[in-house]
Amino acid sequence: MPNVKPKKEPMKKVSRIYPLYAWYKNNEKEIKTKANEIALVAMFGVIIFCFLAFLGRQMYKAGYQTKEAEIQAIELDYARANFIKGREYQFNLDRAEFEAYISNATENKVIPVAKENTQN
Repeated sequence: MPNVKPKKEPMKKVSRIYPLYAWYKNNEKEIKTKANEIALVAMFGVIIFCFLAFLGRQMYKAGYQTKEAEIQAIELDYARANFIKGREYQFNLDRAEFEAYISNATENKVIPVAKENTQN
């Protein structure tokens, strides 16, 4: 049996095979313009969202640091009050060392480690 290939049918008009493609080809300029506008608006939306997320994060961090500073100030005031009352409150320091400790803590300098309590 001879090797016979089937004949290919001639291509029909594009508009009959692909009506959407024909519509796209007829309105290509308007479609691309509209797509560019949508992409531009979406890009600006993403940029604005990222900016607002960044601002929110910075505000959250600032609030958290403020609360931490308030807590540290309260703890230092409490420690100072207890020291003045005569109870050193976890510090085995004399008065001058304790005042240096407090001043270093409030100026954000390196704080010396409290001495080990060796008295029995």
